Amino acid sequence: MTNKGYTLVEVIIVVGIIGLLAILALPNFFKARDVAKKNICIANMKQLQGGFELWALEEDKEMDDTPLVTDIVPDYVKKWPKCSGVSYETFSLGEGPSCPNDIQSHVLNVHND
Repeated sequence: MTNKGYTLVEVIIVVGIIGLLAILALPNFFKARDVAKKNICIANMKQLQGGFELWALEEDKEMDDTPLVTDIVPDYVKKWPKCSGVSYETFSLGEGPSCPNDIQSHVLNVHND
């Protein structure tokens, strides 16, 4: 009669290989997650900047004017965005938006060509 199943050595080898693959994959997963958060934050800042510019244009405002959230939502921005659960602060047009979490890589580069 033959025994069917796996030996302890085979199981240990399979578990070791799966563990090795997990060790190799996790840093890439965390990096991809950080890049995605950065891209979302920058997209939110672009959305806010565009909404503020439309508000200033329609309301004939100056570069140093700072609108309230109620001036922007829902007419120029549908919903006030957040970065990792923290709401953006309002800003003047001359100042521009910044990440509410003060993350150095979350920067909106504005090109004035």
